Formats: sequence, C-alpha cells, structure tokens
Amino acid sequence: EAPRPGEGVEAHRLHPLTVLLEVGRVVGRFAWFLVMLLVVSTLGGRQADPATWIFLLAGSGILVALARYLSLRYWVHEGHLIIRSGIVSRQLRTIPLDKIQNVELRQNAIQQLVNVVDFRIETAAGPEAEAHLAVLARDEAERLKAELLSGRGVPTDENEAAPRARVLWQASLGDLLLLGATSNRAGAIVGAIAGILFFLGQELPQYFERLQKGLAGVAGVVSPLLAGAVLLGAMLVLGWLLSIVLTVVGYFGFQVTREPDGRLRRRYGLLSRFETVVSPARIQLLRLGASWLRRRLGFWEVAAHTAGSSFDGQRSGSALLCPLLRREEIAGFCDQLLPGLDLDAVPWRPVSRATIRRGFIRYLFVILVLASALSAGLGHWAWLSALVPGTPMAWFLAVRRYRVLAYARHAGHLVARAGVVHRHLTVVPESKIQWVGLTQSPFQRRLGIASASVATAAGAAHIVDLEEETALELQQALSGAASAAGAWLPDAV
Repeated sequence: EAPRPGEGVEAHRLHPLTVLLEVGRVVGRFAWFLVMLLVVSTLGGRQADPATWIFLLAGSGILVALARYLSLRYWVHEGHLIIRSGIVSRQLRTIPLDKIQNVELRQNAIQQLVNVVDFRIETAAGPEAEAHLAVLARDEAERLKAELLSGRGVPTDENEAAPRARVLWQASLGDLLLLGATSNRAGAIVGAIAGILFFLGQELPQYFERLQKGLAGVAGVVSPLLAGAVLLGAMLVLGWLLSIVLTVVGYFGFQVTREPDGRLRRRYGLLSRFETVVSPARIQLLRLGASWLRRRLGFWEVAAHTAGSSFDGQRSGSALLCPLLRREEIAGFCDQLLPGLDLDAVPWRPVSRATIRRGFIRYLFVILVLASALSAGLGHWAWLSALVPGTPMAWFLAVRRYRVLAYARHAGHLVARAGVVHRHLTVVPESKIQWVGLTQSPFQRRLGIASASVATAAGAAHIVDLEEETALELQQALSGAASAAGAWLPDAV
C-alpha cells in the first residue's frame, strides 16, 4: 500500500500544466536533432518530414509527464518534506527540513506567461537538486517555500504583517551594460563570427572584394590585409555587442535581499527568471574575483559556495551574489554574508620569497618553448629576439606574483589572495573547514617550501609556496580551530 500523509495533513500534486510543459521540454531537447534531420533530408534531395519524429517525441513526453503528474504527491509532516512518486516502481523520499541548503525557483518565458515555476530543493547530498517539483503554481510554490524555510513544517500566517526584506545590492542598467562590456564571452564572439560567415556563405569572396573597393575609395589603397582586418574587427565588435545584450537579458533585475529571517534571496532574469534562497550559515566559502580591466575600473564580483548543491548548473553550489560590486562596497557587503569579516582590516602575510625563483624558472621555461617554436619557422635570430626581452619579463612576472600571493587569519576566517592578471580572494570560515592538506613537489622540497589546501564541503582555498615550517604551523592551527568550532556538527556543514 502506498504511503499516505498523516491525519490532518494534506497531500499536494503538481500543476495540471505539467503535462503540456513537459511535452514541450522533451521536444525542445531534441530540437537540434529535428533541425539536423531537416537539413540532411534537404541536402539529400528528399523532402523532409519530421512530423513522425515530433509525434513520437510528443507521445513519449505525454506518457512520462502524465505518469509523473498522476503519481507524484508531496506533503510536509513533522519536520520532513515527503515526496511520493512512481506507478510501476514507487519511490518515497524524505528530506529533513533542517538539511535543506537552498530553495530555488525558476521560470522560463512560457512559464511566466502561465504563472508557474520549477521548484528545486537542494541539500548537501550531491551536485544535483535533491528534489525537483515541476511545475507548481506560483502561489503554491511561495506557500511551500515559506513552509520549508520555517524549519518547523508549519505554514506562516499570511494575514500577519511580515517585516520587509532589506536590499543588499541591486543592479542598475548601467551596471549591467558595464558588466556585459567587460565580460569575456568568447562564446558570443565566436557565435557572431560563425553567424556572419554562415550568412555570407558562398558570397563571401564577392563581399570581400566589394569591401576592398569600398575601403580603396576611403583610404586610397586596395589592400586585402586591410579588408580582412576591418572584417575581423566588425565581427569582434558584433560579438562584443552581443555579449552586452546577453548579459543585460540574463541578469536583468538582479537583486540580492536579506529576508526578515536572515536568509539571502537572489532574483534575476528577463526571459528566464531565477530566484534562489540560501542561508548565510550554509555558506562554505566566498570567492571574490576581478579581471585586470575591472580592477582598473574599481569593480569586483562576489560568489558564495554552499555544500553539495549546484546553482545555475555550476559546480560546488556556486552562486554569483553580486556580479559587479564597487571596491568601496566590498567590506560592507561581505560582512553581511560572514559577520565579523572586515576585508579592509585583513593583516596580510606574504608567502616565501623562494616563490620568486620558482616563478622565474616557470615563466622562463614557457618563454623558451615559445622562442624555440619561433626559431623553427623564422630562424635562430627569432630565438634570441624572444629570449632577450623575455628574460626580464619572466623576472618581472615572478616578482609580481610574489607580491600578490598572500594569506591571513582574520576574525575566524582564512583569507587567501592570488592571481596576477585575474585577481581572486578566497574566504573560508574556519568553522567550515573539513581538512587541511600540505603538498610538495620535488622542486618545492628542494627549496624548503610547501603548498596548503584548506578544504570545505563546497571547495577549497589554496596557498602556494609557504615556508615548510610555516605551512605545518598553519595546518595545525586551522585543524585545531575547525575542531574547536565543531565543524563536525550538522550546522557547520
């Protein structure tokens, strides 16, 4: 007999539109196959007829979605979320409410029109969502979310005047334009180039010839090299503009708020809407990053990592809490996530000066490889012309790397800094540390240095090229601090 809810507990089911939307999802997954079938059939001189395939895919989608809709029931009872599903093979999943890491609501453009959402529940059990209820009515999703996040399985009283959430950060249109303009979206640029080449097709030589003639009327010189540079520049500009558009559409309305119960809520998206709720107590580590250009402009990004689950298809539960934060706002924003952390007051400690020698040898080796490749095609003079300026450049990069590498223990947190071109800071609460490991390569053993890895349930911070004695002391101190903070307790995970 199928398990049923207890007395006075109501079992809920998915929204009736689950069947229709699931069919569209199945057909959408195989859209590339249908397009390929159409192209191959057309090139082969046969009339394409994908109707049969669409019928088969839609039919299978209807059967799967109908079985899911008829069999799935869920309810909350005695501090647990219980999900029952399956007709032939029945499944019963029980999730303790206090183990829930994050609750995420997703809406694509079609779901926004019919006011339904994908409801995802994430724990620390693995990289996938522990439970996926697709789809629920928006009102039902909000009710279930409030019930789960209460931690007691008791719905909140909607008639009571609830305290208002406080906005921690909100993206303006200017922020999104700057974010898109400074993003490295290689995929968008490559897509733009491929799209232009596909559009031009067999007419590309004629178009290239007309471009040369047009440039000759402006510059007075007929140059294939100039025409190629102009065409490539136009493609890169188009890709850059496409990157800006994709960023504005993807992160439209980005907002991070602190709810009255202390949890963080993240909302963003224009065509597809995303909403994530996560408790700051579940954050395993913070990563702050900035490219060279963004650092010059005074902007950073902040991402939080939680255990097991995955945000937006990213590994280790990485949630981009703020994609473009001004330098002067970093300390206050991070203090909201990890109370007591003041990044402006971190007492940075340098790594071993032996890292200069190690970095110089590493960079010089890369330069020698490049110089050898050039000499094979251009002669031995190219080897010397690359090596002479390359040697001081390798020394400059090694010294620069030494000055960037640093670490500190501050207010119960370990902070590590690295990155010459793309700078990144990793902040690990000592209460979340699972283990601390030391590694030494043969070259490091010869120099008497070691690298430390400080691992949590969602990722690790790495400190390279510490003095061997310092590394051992840091390992013992962090391990002791983690044990003293009770890292084995459920709340620490």
